[in-house]
Amino acid sequence: MGIQLEHRRLSFARVSGQGMAEVNTQRSCALPADCPDMSDAHVEAVLWAQGMPVVKSVEPGEGQVKVSGYVRSQVLYVARGEPDWAARASIDDPRFEVVIPAPGVKPDDAATAEVTVAHFGAESTGARTLQLTATLAVAAQAVRETVVDAAVAAQATGGSRITVHTENVALSRPVASRSEHLEIGETLGIPEGNPPCTLDARSSGAAGMARVAGVQTSDGKVSVDGELVLEIAYAPARAVVAVNIVRFERVPFHKSFDIPEARKSMGAKARAELAEVSAIPVSDSAFRVDAAVDVSVELAARERVPVVVDI
Repeated sequence: MGIQLEHRRLSFARVSGQGMAEVNTQRSCALPADCPDMSDAHVEAVLWAQGMPVVKSVEPGEGQVKVSGYVRSQVLYVARGEPDWAARASIDDPRFEVVIPAPGVKPDDAATAEVTVAHFGAESTGARTLQLTATLAVAAQAVRETVVDAAVAAQATGGSRITVHTENVALSRPVASRSEHLEIGETLGIPEGNPPCTLDARSSGAAGMARVAGVQTSDGKVSVDGELVLEIAYAPARAVVAVNIVRFERVPFHKSFDIPEARKSMGAKARAELAEVSAIPVSDSAFRVDAAVDVSVELAARERVPVVVDI
């Protein structure tokens, strides 16, 4: 007499740890060699400045996650000897590195991080130097894939009588992941009521962010719909140097991933990060915007498994 158990090996992913931190970074940077000197006669040489965070590495450790990267800075400023002309500087700085406490995280976990710019500033400190400051909000999360043997059914042997209690457990089993670099090109008209821009590619700058609007899973394919939120600064066609700023809240993009393992019943998560963006005037009322977005998806199969909880 006895009990015979039916076992099943289950694989599932779970969050092992997460945390957040605020980072203040400041750095003195030189203008790129191909940029003209900044004006020393202008009260405020810097006309506009924005930064986009770029994550270079995410390293899980014992109870912590280390995140490092830099801010891709765009600055429009008054050029020396050109009081009616704005120049643009693109600088991959300031850099940042932060260790985020995340109890439960192990070095073998898979970790991701998201960085947003809470504040960004640029100040002229000389003809060819800028002081760049940024306040960043950094969030990190680690995921661990776990494999367990669980009893999913039981029956009596040898004439025994037993009562078995089971519960349905919902699991999300990792199936596949993909990441690709998406190139986007759009022509955007300046909204009515704004002054026309000068046809000078050096007198405009752009920054922004990417966000996922929706994810659809079908047999063999995962589709991601997203939006760019863009801010474009440009020098209007006028005698006194100045900048005008326009925002575009929803510039759509689409990316499809061919994943043979994908099924319509599966769930998918997606992330999108704006890696690069530029805006070049193609007329006095329109810009050609070129952007690069890193899009990634994680595909998981949802299962409900009966697990023996009492006999």
